[in-house]
Amino acid sequence: MRKISIITFCLVAAMCASTAYAQRTAEDYVKIGKAFLQKADLDGALAALDKAIEFKPDFAEAYFERKKLHMMKGALN
Repeated sequence: MRKISIITFCLVAAMCASTAYAQRTAEDYVKIGKAFLQKADLDGALAALDKAIEFKPDFAEAYFERKKLHMMKGALN
């Protein structure tokens, strides 16, 4: 597993530290994860999807997107 890049870590940390953090939902984090995927930032996408699952452990879409991400990462290795 590759290390999370410094930029990705900073972006995720900024999301968590913002005042809007408490207002974000699992659905928001899935959208953020998809945005990271569009930018080919797999580590950022994974962090966002993990956060969505943390907020809502029974959120099937988050697990589905995370599985797709793992498949993409496997194809790239």
